[in-house]
Amino acid sequence: MRINDNNFFDNWKEFSIGKPDEIILNHFDIIKNHTDLNGDIKHKNTKELIKTFSLIITHNYGTSVYELCNFLKFLNNLKISVYNVMVMNSKQIIKKIKTKEIKIKSKISNKFLLEIENYSFEMTYARIATYTVILDFIEEFLGLNEILSIEEKIDKTSSHNDLKLISNDLSKKMYDYLKDLLPSSYLQSFSAAIGNQIIDQKKDENHIIISDDISDNFILNFWINSMSLERKLRIKTYSLAADLCLSYKKSLELDAKFSLQNLDEINNHEPWNYLSSDKVELFVDQLYEDYENIISNSIKYVNDLYLQKINVLKKNEINEIKIFSKYQQISLKLPLTIFRICIFGDVQNKIIEAQRRKKLYSNKNIFFELNELNYNLKKNSYKNLIKNIEIIKNIVFYKLWNFEQRDIFSLIRNYLDQHEVNYYNKFIEDQKQKLNLETSQTELDIKINPSVEINLQQNLDELFLHFKEFIKQENEGKNFKNFLNYLILFKKQEKLFRRSGFDFKTYNKENLKILLKIYHTLNEIRKFLSKFLKEFDTTIKSVDDQFRDDKQIFLEHFNYLYSAGEL
Repeated sequence: MRINDNNFFDNWKEFSIGKPDEIILNHFDIIKNHTDLNGDIKHKNTKELIKTFSLIITHNYGTSVYELCNFLKFLNNLKISVYNVMVMNSKQIIKKIKTKEIKIKSKISNKFLLEIENYSFEMTYARIATYTVILDFIEEFLGLNEILSIEEKIDKTSSHNDLKLISNDLSKKMYDYLKDLLPSSYLQSFSAAIGNQIIDQKKDENHIIISDDISDNFILNFWINSMSLERKLRIKTYSLAADLCLSYKKSLELDAKFSLQNLDEINNHEPWNYLSSDKVELFVDQLYEDYENIISNSIKYVNDLYLQKINVLKKNEINEIKIFSKYQQISLKLPLTIFRICIFGDVQNKIIEAQRRKKLYSNKNIFFELNELNYNLKKNSYKNLIKNIEIIKNIVFYKLWNFEQRDIFSLIRNYLDQHEVNYYNKFIEDQKQKLNLETSQTELDIKINPSVEINLQQNLDELFLHFKEFIKQENEGKNFKNFLNYLILFKKQEKLFRRSGFDFKTYNKENLKILLKIYHTLNEIRKFLSKFLKEFDTTIKSVDDQFRDDKQIFLEHFNYLYSAGEL
């Protein structure tokens, strides 16, 4: 894939409103084709090149620029000029450094150390490839004269503070150049605002921001306090404030992949240092691995089925869980925030709609009274959905059971008690010997050994019938009573279950494939919702008290936001 293809930025949420200027992509193409003195491609690691480029265009280069300045000072001490570095690839640079090092210290290692005054900074040779890329981009953005100026400044540095000043000045110049070429600059401002509030709350300018700094209460306070910020940063809707903070938290959780031990030496007051790297890393992963989130995929699948008139879940049930598709695993970290979005975000939308229709209410409590909204009701709706999903999942299992196919063996164990599991294992072991089968250690899923002869496929297809006969024989001793009771229950549930497109009574490969996927999809959604509610119960001691307190806070701010004067 070429970097300047039109779809390059399609997976970037920060660029959903507008794409970066084409100049940005032109810069990349130029750097990509840079050669060394031998005429060979300078940056051969394409993934590293894309990752570094990604860090730059998301304004997450502050740490790397600071590192680069330390590296250049180290080279300066070795009497290696910046110009020499710029015409060499990373391997050539490493060779040159090691040659110098062994003459001075008579030893080499995989690390090297900058020492200046009472300050030291450790670097690894593996990072040099990144330094060369960043340096080339700086020249591309700011020109060769800037590089020569940096070299002069580096040569004159005598303290760690001098290096910080050079780094911050360079980051500012890069920011000034890029800000007009990137449509996401407004996100940088919000990111800086979040970071500044964390620093203010900690009352510690040297505090290193971590994921835990973004809590339920922080998000609520950030929303309320945003009205004291400059007009363009004021956030009226709680949902937007939560969205920004949750994205920020998610990015912080992956930021460690790019963090360095000297991160605290960087000026944390600058906005370009606040944006984290998670979206960059995830994007790079998508380019090479096409990774997607399990819960998002599961929700998307049931929604796609609904659009195909296969009503596994109803429309309102799908809408109930769509929020988890958006926030994914981060929902489990801050379940109260998710509840607040669902309840108070919904109330605020109704207030805005009433405002649009010129239906003004002095008492915003009426929106709660009209819709009977509270945390317990929301919690119960999730519980009911879990129960419903479990029923549908069991119905799917029963349909698969009636197909009498070996694929059912990956699911049967979920419905056995420990006593029945023992007999089930006995059957599996016996069949392994007879049919030369392999089994998964976790689920006892039946698999065909690659060495098995083709004619044994027929025997394998009859495996389910063997199991049914086995159950019948064992049940004379009541060894599968629990399981058979399940089947009776599932049969009744299936007869009562009536939804359009959900028939699948006839066995064929397509129906088998769809039902298996439905089963596993529903199971993933059920597990996620159960875990989410568990986290919510762990977080909230008294649901009623929490809702009462939250309602008071939200109503006060709603009345402030949508007062007569404001309207």
